Amino acid sequence: MDFDKIFSDMLSAMKVSLGENATEAYNLLKQYVENNKEAIEEATTFLKNGEIDADEFKSVMEDNALVLESEMQNLSIMKKKAIKDALDAGIKVLMKAVDVVI
Repeated sequence: MDFDKIFSDMLSAMKVSLGENATEAYNLLKQYVENNKEAIEEATTFLKNGEIDADEFKSVMEDNALVLESEMQNLSIMKKKAIKDALDAGIKVLMKAVDVVI
């Protein structure tokens, strides 16, 4: 599994989703993905190896999204919504990549 390609695709989907809010929010999301790359890879490997199921994997990704949301409390409501939507777009890319592997 090419995690670098998956993360690149995730970030691209996030950037497209952000539109006008791209610069500041994208940089925050990019930093978050880079900071959590190892944990995301580990959860993906656990899923791939059958150590967790798809629902547990999705729950881990949703928990990570909640952590990010708490980290961005200083951003405006509009930016938070844009980041949440972008994060959802990134998670969808990851879920599609994982589905291909399963």
